[in-house]
Amino acid sequence: MELIVSLGVFISIMTIGMGAVLQMFGLNQKSQSLKTIMVNLNFALDSMAREIVVAKVKDTNLHGSSLRCGNADQMNVPQDCTLEDGGDDFLTFCNSDGYALAYSFNSVDASIERLISDSSGCPTTFGTAEWQRITAPEVVIENLTFYVSGATNENPGRQPKVLLIVEGEAGVKEDVKSKFEVQTTLSQRTPDLSTVLP
Repeated sequence: MELIVSLGVFISIMTIGMGAVLQMFGLNQKSQSLKTIMVNLNFALDSMAREIVVAKVKDTNLHGSSLRCGNADQMNVPQDCTLEDGGDDFLTFCNSDGYALAYSFNSVDASIERLISDSSGCPTTFGTAEWQRITAPEVVIENLTFYVSGATNENPGRQPKVLLIVEGEAGVKEDVKSKFEVQTTLSQRTPDLSTVLP
């Protein structure tokens, strides 16, 4: 009888212990999965930020920026998107290698996309280039907004800046999904020479 009681207690303790071990194993897997997703998001935002910071100066006699917030109809004409305007989810510019580059929010795929022209020389069109998704499918982008100031020569003396806001949700399973909001301000590294005092 004592043996049966002892065996019953032992089995109960082992069952509880194994449940705790399995739960910890599951939490570890969820944590690793979320970390991988956030690393992907961080890489996407980092590469986007680096490209914007080193955007090419097209014509320092007129302006110190090639940043155009909004549609790409006139890619060679800089355009601001202020907080008062509500910003935009589309940004184009000439990158440091002279290629036209665009970042946009794809509401259908809930992702951030990148488009780069198939020719250099700061072209005004993207040619036959196609959009490429730069965020993982596990990262659901709910909002991408660019606010650009100082890109035009309407505000002389102001270095071009981009305020970037990204909101979304990351996670594979419902019980481990995490909301995030990332905000950063980027200043074009190349100085706007038209703002230098004589």
